[in-house]
Amino acid sequence: MLVRQSAIERGWREFWSNALCWKSVREAQKQCEIGSRAMEQSLHHDSLQESPLPDVERLPGRPVSFLLGTDRHVDEGTADQEKRVAMTPQQTRRLRDWLERAGLQPTFYVVSGAGTDAGYLDSDYRQSGATIVRENELGSLSPTPDVVHALKEPCPYETTIPGPFMRIGALHVGAFHPSCGCAALLRKRNFAAMFDGSAIGGYSCRVTGGFQAPLRCSMSVFAGKIAADYVNQHLDGNERVVILGGGVVGVSVLQRLLQNENHQYSEIVLIEADADRCEHLRLLFRGNAGIQVRHSRKIDGADLQDAAGLVLAAFRPGNKAPKVIDLPSLRKMRNGSIIVDVSIDEGGSILTPDGKTTEQAIAELGMNHLYVADTHMPRRYPREASEAHGRAVLPYLSVLLYLAAKTGGAAQAVHYILTADCGTAKQSYFQLLMCDLKNGLIFSGPSPVGLSKRLVKGKQQVMEFLNQYDIPSEVF
Repeated sequence: MLVRQSAIERGWREFWSNALCWKSVREAQKQCEIGSRAMEQSLHHDSLQESPLPDVERLPGRPVSFLLGTDRHVDEGTADQEKRVAMTPQQTRRLRDWLERAGLQPTFYVVSGAGTDAGYLDSDYRQSGATIVRENELGSLSPTPDVVHALKEPCPYETTIPGPFMRIGALHVGAFHPSCGCAALLRKRNFAAMFDGSAIGGYSCRVTGGFQAPLRCSMSVFAGKIAADYVNQHLDGNERVVILGGGVVGVSVLQRLLQNENHQYSEIVLIEADADRCEHLRLLFRGNAGIQVRHSRKIDGADLQDAAGLVLAAFRPGNKAPKVIDLPSLRKMRNGSIIVDVSIDEGGSILTPDGKTTEQAIAELGMNHLYVADTHMPRRYPREASEAHGRAVLPYLSVLLYLAAKTGGAAQAVHYILTADCGTAKQSYFQLLMCDLKNGLIFSGPSPVGLSKRLVKGKQQVMEFLNQYDIPSEVF
């Protein structure tokens, strides 16, 4: 049976996505996690629409300011140096236009060179209405920024930004150490809040049908797309492909494989550890006999018999990737197969002998398997990945900037978010976005430094650091 995705099946899945998303909060959250409708849109890149921005009351004449930072210092000087930028010039213009329609008087700053490696020049941002500033000029900004956004974790240059401001971006608190950028901001205490982009979400998906964690999942979709492209480039079609992990990445891989008009795979097997999710995935892909969804926590030789492609996308949030396959099982695959380990950022999913790398162990099988373990996959396509992230983050930036203008500044906006009631049954899109942000609020400031009770991984290291520098803190 050849696997091909028809337009009817795609439409049916979108209908089923909406039905499940509204059926109950529990099933809505499950659907948001799988994110079939958002997945469908994200992989059809050319036809993707920007995320909707909320409706708000006008606030005539109120000022608000925003700084788009640079991520080029992340892994600087290495092959993995960050090339993405958190927003494109077009998205910057869209956000500015939205603020002006709300009656606000926005001031936008962009750090010089922020988008260069992704293909966006300073002149492009200048045409979008932003003022270009060098890093050594940040300390004298006037007006000072209410919101600062960068895609990745904080960099030391951010300590020179006048505060207090709200920062939204990755934090990687689980890898906290005294010399990291997050620690530098905690010492400086020039922030009113630090939002962890990977934790933002949980509410707005109920009305959008999108992901439970939009910022994190936007890059997960992209990683799945790249993994599938590796498979498509290596195989000729009519082969058997196995995908381990039915989360956002795994489903993204499957969707991408189905969309390739030049390949018709004989069978695609999707293996998932969660029984409820398996049932949901079977419903999601019902009607396509070439797709098999199986419930299991690991892969054995029988699963890989005569397979030509294997994608490993098993994750455990906040932990190392589970070791779900051993080397003898890989012998069941065809000679010259491709193995793409998307979980390599979390340590990889293949169990190998001590003292040997996964590449060495697979090479010693003597089967000419191609092993692809590309860390930071979205960085390989910085322009497209930047666009995807910008689409996901724009609604949250609009809420933060609007609240800063409405309440009188960043600190007041943070208080407004912390006291928001997120248990109300009927809430506007704006309120749901604000509750998404509340979930991602990890640190408040400037004094005392507030730590979210949701902070688990890395909490001990953070507390020891705060005590070492006599920084007063409390839990919210």
